[in-house]
Amino acid sequence: MADSINILIRAILEKSTKSQLESELKSIEQKLTPLKLRTYIDKTTGIDNITKSAKESASVFQDLFKKSEMSTLGLTAIEKQTVKLNPALKEATKNTGLFGQSLLDAGKKFAGWLLIGNVIMGVVRQVRFGINTIVELDKEMVNLRKVTYETDVVYQEFYISAGEVAKQLGKVKQEVIASSVEFARLGYNVKESLVLAKEAMMLSNVGVMSIDKATTALISIAKGFGIAVDEQGKNIRNIVDIVNEVGNNFAISQEGIAESLQRSAASLYNAGNTIEQATALVVASNAAVQDPAKVGTALNYRGLVA
Repeated sequence: MADSINILIRAILEKSTKSQLESELKSIEQKLTPLKLRTYIDKTTGIDNITKSAKESASVFQDLFKKSEMSTLGLTAIEKQTVKLNPALKEATKNTGLFGQSLLDAGKKFAGWLLIGNVIMGVVRQVRFGINTIVELDKEMVNLRKVTYETDVVYQEFYISAGEVAKQLGKVKQEVIASSVEFARLGYNVKESLVLAKEAMMLSNVGVMSIDKATTALISIAKGFGIAVDEQGKNIRNIVDIVNEVGNNFAISQEGIAESLQRSAASLYNAGNTIEQATALVVASNAAVQDPAKVGTALNYRGLVA
């Protein structure tokens, strides 16, 4: 375009001829034709490229659209499944709640059954204990009847009195009757045996020793020193008082005094000692040895030699 303008300007300025102008114009057109064709080709090629790119882009968008549709269908299917699952989930939640409630109810019932079971077993144990106690009491009463000869009324009174003694001293009736049987075997009657058994229970309490040991010691001391059993039991109570008093004031226990006197009572009595003097010898001898059993044995030998 710039060449054409230059030619026209030159023609005007130079007053060129028509034939010259036409020749110049044709020359320009010949030059422009390949340029136009190339431009057209370039434009066409560019358009084709653009078209190809557009087609490719369209294809990509179509794929994306199809995938989007498939995703939409998938989401729709998921939504449908979710809708189907909702009742199941609600039912499961309901069942879970019912299961938890059932466990709670079962726990309450189990606790109730356990409590009832414990009560029933407690009653059963008490019944069994009662039966065993009755059997043991009957056995001890049979033993008492074997070594004494009293009427049924006397035995009935003894049975009631034994229960009262046991209650007073915090013992059981069976222990009182068993102790009475031991005294009855030595020739004491039913009433005397009960008095001795009561004092044996007392000695067991103050001396913190078993009833068997207290019974054996009291028998040996009473027999060794020739102490008679009075109806009130005062003579036998004196033995218990002496043992308790000395044990509370000197370095020897009530059980130690009882054991030492049990071993030496007869010998010391034959040697001319009273129970008070014998007890003093036991305490003095034990101060150095600190072994009541050995002291009792030694005093027993001394009494025999004397």
